[in-house]
Amino acid sequence: MTSFQVDYTQVATASTKVQTTSTTIETETAAMTTHLTELKASWRGTASTAFDAAYAEWLTAQASVRAALTSIATALSSAATTYEEAESAAQGLFAR
Repeated sequence: MTSFQVDYTQVATASTKVQTTSTTIETETAAMTTHLTELKASWRGTASTAFDAAYAEWLTAQASVRAALTSIATALSSAATTYEEAESAAQGLFAR
């Protein structure tokens, strides 16, 4: 028989940490965007155009990373809740 053990509080903590990481990335991306916008204001020519394309690609990648992290955090949170409910239900079977 296969068995496993889960500490749902650790799963919930992991969910919070992943969401915090996503928020930190979003904050840092906004700060970087501010600096890059200031730089862009003084930049002209083909290098500026190439930068625009690279920057747009980078923003898309950042959005994908944040979406993935949010999805992971949501899944972990859901798993933590499910494990906690299962543990409570099992405990209830033996309550007097």
